[in-house]
Amino acid sequence: MNKIEDFALFLPISTEHRRIAREFMSEQPTAAKAESVMGNILAVLVVKDYLEMMGIVTNIAESDCWNPVMRICANIADLNIEGVGKLECRSLKTGESSCYMPPEVWEDRIGYAIVRIEEDLRSASLLGMVSRVSTETIAIDRLEPIENLCVAIAALQASVQSNLPQINHQSDIQLERSQPLVSLGNWLQGIFEEGWQEIEAIFSERQIQPAWRSATLRLRYKLSEQSDVSGTRRTKFLNLESLRVALVVTILETEREHVPLHIAVYPITEVFLPEFLSLKVLDNFGNCFLEASARRQDNYVQHNLGGDRGEHFSIQISLGATILTENFTI
Repeated sequence: MNKIEDFALFLPISTEHRRIAREFMSEQPTAAKAESVMGNILAVLVVKDYLEMMGIVTNIAESDCWNPVMRICANIADLNIEGVGKLECRSLKTGESSCYMPPEVWEDRIGYAIVRIEEDLRSASLLGMVSRVSTETIAIDRLEPIENLCVAIAALQASVQSNLPQINHQSDIQLERSQPLVSLGNWLQGIFEEGWQEIEAIFSERQIQPAWRSATLRLRYKLSEQSDVSGTRRTKFLNLESLRVALVVTILETEREHVPLHIAVYPITEVFLPEFLSLKVLDNFGNCFLEASARRQDNYVQHNLGGDRGEHFSIQISLGATILTENFTI
């Protein structure tokens, strides 16, 4: 027996997890692809259970493997760790001594967890983890104990928190405002400006889209019920040239002066955002301090940031010559 197996953690696979995996498996065009998806999804769900038992918040709906298009087009088994990044969860079968790592998952991952799925699909063993990969196979005797995964995630969370962007505030200098000021503090009191709707409005907008998209979005936009952090989330529909998008803003409840925020843009009339669509956050001087651009086949762009109560900032979304600006106070 390999030494790493002495550190393996045995976990059951629930009936619901098997149901989900079989449902996703049935969507695949070939038997080989179906088998791959089965292993990927079960590995992700097992790791999700483990991390949430350890108090680590995950968001599977933000994971690419939860997107039906991505499941067909790519060999991915990612699990989004809230506020940190994506963890790849790869599976192997009983008797296998190495795990396959497709090149498409070598980057944009905070780490890799390896899961052995038993033949009856009723249980699994968390064998271990590695921080990075650069080859298509990883021998299980090269793995670190699975406990190291929680340590690594905790270190990343601490690093992200210490480097969380701050919004510069100068009360006597105001941005040129193309839209009325939106008070996020009022949102926590149940007071919302015109045009900012509940997330359910997105699903009404997408009634003409395939049913799987609405189901996927319903999970993606939902505030995590597993999280011990509550907040308020609203969306506003915007038109960029011929494209309709949803700007989704979340403010988290906290007794501290420093307030965490999450901002994202999702496509409404298309499956993916157009390449080079830009999402910027501007401080009160109009200076850009956060920027993200959509890549090919991105179905959202997002930012995590924080600011103190009373501070002002703006969100700017642009595509080609079209620039839209929304202005906020915390």
